Amino acid sequence: MVGATDVDTGEELVYDFDDLHEDEYVDAIVGSASVPVVFPFTKFRGRPLVDSLSTGWNVNMISAINKCMEIVGDPSKIELDIIVMYNNRLSQEKDANMTTIFQFLRAREIKGYYGLMSDIASFIRANPGIKYRYFVQATKVPEPEYDLLTFNRDLIDGMITLGKSDAKEVIEMGPGKSFERFFDSLS
Repeated sequence: MVGATDVDTGEELVYDFDDLHEDEYVDAIVGSASVPVVFPFTKFRGRPLVDSLSTGWNVNMISAINKCMEIVGDPSKIELDIIVMYNNRLSQEKDANMTTIFQFLRAREIKGYYGLMSDIASFIRANPGIKYRYFVQATKVPEPEYDLLTFNRDLIDGMITLGKSDAKEVIEMGPGKSFERFFDSLS
């Protein structure tokens, strides 16, 4: 499932395997990952697409569940894992000499983090019949985050290793336990 936003209309678009031909997968994914300023929008089927997170839509679990319901028809047969790339802690910045741009970016980081967590919690509360299995959240992100854009092999390998470690920890906790921890962290 791929979600993106049409730059011209603001319309949220969702494509799944029923909507895409195999030769369109890469273009749809690149359109979904196009981040304004960093990566230019991508034309897909004549529409300019950007990453939906860039427009304020944090995570589209609704379309995934709707697709599952088309297939199985019963929410109790759906198991959901969520992987979040936001660090599981906001950094504790206490520099009295913070610049205006730093303050702006920090406010944006806080809003994005809590917006995403709120979206996930609201979705779970609105869909109690689904089995929520594993909630994996990054324990660390590179500092500064824009280092990821260098596509440095060592950095990417380190992030992959960390992701595997984070997932292993959650799986060892057992199904549903990481969602309990997630809700505990919100209170």
